This record gives sequence, structure tokens and C-alpha cells, in this order.
Amino acid sequence: MGQVEQRLVFVISARDENVSRVVKSVQAALQGTAKTAASSGSQMRAAWTDAGSKVSSALQGVRASVFNVRNAFVALGASAALAGAAKKALEFQKGMAEISTIVDDAAENMPRLTQAVRDIAIAFGQTHGSTVKAQYDIISSGFTNAADAAEVLRQSAKLAVAGAAEIAPTSALMVRTLKGFGLGADEASHAGDVLFQTVKYGIATVPELAEHFAILGPQARLAGISLEETAAAVAAVTAGGVPAAEAITSVNRLFSGMAAPMSEAGEALKSVGIKLTEIGEDGRAQALPLLEVIKQFQGLDLTTIDKFFPNIRAVKALGVVTENFSEFERNYNLFTSRVATDGTMDEAFAKMAEGPTFAVEQLKSALSDLAIEFGTGFTGELAAIAKDVMANFDALKSSAREMGKDVGKALRATVAFLKEWHEELLLLVKAWIAVRAAMAITGAVQAIAGIVSAVRTATAAPLAWAAASRSAAAA
Repeated sequence: MGQVEQRLVFVISARDENVSRVVKSVQAALQGTAKTAASSGSQMRAAWTDAGSKVSSALQGVRASVFNVRNAFVALGASAALAGAAKKALEFQKGMAEISTIVDDAAENMPRLTQAVRDIAIAFGQTHGSTVKAQYDIISSGFTNAADAAEVLRQSAKLAVAGAAEIAPTSALMVRTLKGFGLGADEASHAGDVLFQTVKYGIATVPELAEHFAILGPQARLAGISLEETAAAVAAVTAGGVPAAEAITSVNRLFSGMAAPMSEAGEALKSVGIKLTEIGEDGRAQALPLLEVIKQFQGLDLTTIDKFFPNIRAVKALGVVTENFSEFERNYNLFTSRVATDGTMDEAFAKMAEGPTFAVEQLKSALSDLAIEFGTGFTGELAAIAKDVMANFDALKSSAREMGKDVGKALRATVAFLKEWHEELLLLVKAWIAVRAAMAITGAVQAIAGIVSAVRTATAAPLAWAAASRSAAAA
């Protein structure tokens, strides 16, 4: 065997031994990985089993409470209608609870007041939430007697429907009107009639009155002017083309000037024979009826009127009323006549109630009331469950803490298991790379050996011929 062949045999043998050693190393590594995985896996399984056992044990003490809560909320979540009913009931109960804090003799009056709120919401097609809020605002404004509060709410709801408005701002309008003009709850129906007359004979809406009309009361009372006279003036000014907000402000300025005329203005009024007051039977000065006051200003130009009332808005209001005196006089006579005024709001409400829109709103309120009734029973049971849970709350906290610890231990064992697997997996990858490298080197050596053998075969014949030639020449 030639030297080259001997070297190749040596290399191949050496590489075979390397491959053999690598393979044995890989086998040993795999065996170690299997043992480590089995050990780590056993520890992880044991940790989770232990955690599960402790969690189960911890829950035994509060099982009844947790079971009841789970069933309650599963039932609650199972039906959107049920959840909606519970929500409506809870919101209604919360609103009425707030009312109970400000109403007189709550223990005695709340059942009747609660029923009144629900009945009014249905009768006038209002949402229960807005009706509760309106009732709270009415009571907080001073109508703390339950019967009075319910009456003001009823008339406010009627005015809201008659005037196509929301009950909350309408109830605020009603309350401020009654308070501003010194009227009681028994006058709420009449006040509603007068306010609706303002809408009917002027150019204004109930929402506009709700936003602005309340400022008139205090100043009108100071000037000795009634609600009916005030409404007649506002109707006349708005009918004269002045926007509602501006008209109300202008009338208020006029009343302010009439209530406390400046010294110069007072002298000017006397100089032309205009009186704002007269001496009553009791010997004290009292305000003349507004109609009589306005009559005295007819025929006067704005420049003259400006001397009496230096405020430009007051002059504007008085100018419009005097220019449209016939309309103002008609309004005045209508508004101050109970026969002509009372029942106006009822008529408007009856007409609005005939339409399909009101019927739909009323149906919605009735269905909402049914939901509240159902939800009240349901939430009552839910409250009992909640109390049971709270009674066992300390036990629940302790169990939750222990469960957290046990689950934490199990997670830690899981992390350790994954970490060990990670390290063994890296070793396995390194071994696989070494095997592939050894196999590649062995293949290369074998290829070189083949090339050498082919060369020897190819050169054998020429070498033999050369040897034969040398032998023949020697002979």
C-alpha cells in the first residue's frame, strides 16, 4: 500500500472514531435530557396537583356563597332583558333613595311618592329616570310635602306633553314660576294654564320659557305685578316680533324700572300725570294693575319714554306693548280671567295624547315600569346573595391569598421545567451540528480516496509498459 493510501486509511479511521465518539455523546446527552425532563416534569405536575388540591380545599369553606354568586351572575349575563331589568330597577331605586333624604316623613310618604312617580311616568309617557330627577328637583326647591311634590310633578309632566318639551326643564320652569310669584302647589295647574297661554298667544315655546321665564318672578313681585299680567306682557312683546329670550329680558328691565324708578324718572312720571301706584283702602300704596299703567303711556314717543326708563331694553318692551296695545289688552283680559284660562293646558295635552307618538311613548314607559317591577324582585334576591358573600368576605380573602400562593409555586415549577428543557435543547442542537460536520469531513476524505484510486488505476498501464520497455532494453 502506498504512502498516500496509508494516510487516507488513517484519516478515515480517525474520522470514523470521531463520528463514533460524537454519536455516543449525543446518545448520552439525549439520555440525560430524558432523565432531566422526566424529573422536571414530575416536579411541575406535583406542584400543579398540590395547588389544585389546596385551591379545592380552600373553596370548600365558602362554596355556598361562591356558588350562589356564580349562579346569580350567570343568570344575569344569560339574558340581556334580565340585565336591563336589573339595571332599570337599581337606577330607579337609587333615585328614589336620594329623594327619601329630602322629603318630609320619608318612612310614611315614600311608598306613596314612589308609586306616584311611576304612575306619572306612565300616564304622561315620560322615562322613569327623567321623572325621578324632576321629582327630586321639585322637592329640593322647597316642596317637601309629598302630596305637594307629586302635584307639582303631575302638572309639570302635563305641561311637558302639551308643549312638546322634556319633563326635567319643564318641572324647573314650573317650580321657579310658583316660587317666583309666591304661589303654592295648589296653583300648579293654573300656573301651567297661564304658561301655556303665553305660548298660545305669543311667539315662544315651552322650552324657551323654561330657559328664560324664571327671571321674571322676583322682579315682578317687587313691582306688584302678577303672573297673569307678566305672561300677558311677554306674549304681547314676542307677538310684536321680539325673540323670546330678548322679550323676557326686556320685560324684566321694564318691571325693574317700575318697581324702583330713579328719582329723576319718578319726577318725570309725575310731571306728565303717570301713576304707577295708588293708595289702597288700608291707606298704603299699592301697584296699579299693569293694564292701567300701560294705558298711560299710549301716544308717547320713545324719546319721552326714554326719560322714564333709561334702560334701552325696558324702553323697547314698553314701546312694543304700547304699539300693540289692543293685543296686550286682549291677552291681559284672557290671562287674568280664570274662566278663560283654566283648562287650556288640559286641552293641549288631550290633543297631543291623541297622536301615535304619545301612544308609543306611553307604551315604552309602561314596559319600562314592568321591567322595574320585575327587576326589583330580582335585585332583592341579588342583594341577599351579596349580603351572604360579605358575611364570608374575610374567609374569601384568606382563601384567595392562599390560592394565589399555591398557583405561584406551580408557575415557578413550570418556569424551572422550561428553563432546564431550554438548556438541554441547546446541547442537543450543538451535538447535531457536530455530527453533521463529522459526516461531511468523512464524506470528503472518502471522495479524495476514490480520486487517488482512480489515478492509480489510470497510471497502472503506462507504468507497466514503461517497466516492460526498460526490461527489453536491458536485454
